[in-house]
Amino acid sequence: MFSILWFSAFGGTAIYIEMFGGGGLTELVFADVTSALFTFLNYFPGGEVLGATACLLIFIFLVTSADSGTFVLSMMTTNGNLNPPLFHKMVWGVLIAVLTAGTLLSGSITVAKAMAITGAIPFSVILLLQIVGFMRVIRSERPDKTRPREARGHVQTPAE
Repeated sequence: MFSILWFSAFGGTAIYIEMFGGGGLTELVFADVTSALFTFLNYFPGGEVLGATACLLIFIFLVTSADSGTFVLSMMTTNGNLNPPLFHKMVWGVLIAVLTAGTLLSGSITVAKAMAITGAIPFSVILLLQIVGFMRVIRSERPDKTRPREARGHVQTPAE
């Protein structure tokens, strides 16, 4: 419900600005999405506060995503331990931070896209292997166990 309200309010406002206001937001989106966001927020009263709030929320989103990523990677590298050691979490956190800093310092979005694609290809192969394994397990299950009792012929019907 919140998403519907969010997209209705901000999407409707952006369309209104494009049609009846100063316009120019679409060109800004194609040029630089971040500048378009802050230009859009300046149409509202307290645009400076909204911009600062947006920066804070983006920061919180990135930090929690990085924390979740390091936690999952730590769990995966400790054989599924639900409480991985701090050392593993620190190693993964430092590795992610170094990769992020390297991408930011390169100043090229092409490098970030190449890294995303390079990381996605092996992961896609792993996902395909998981699908194959899942299908094998499903096929190996006994078909009698998956059908309802009535279909297996174990329920007696009353004599007429």
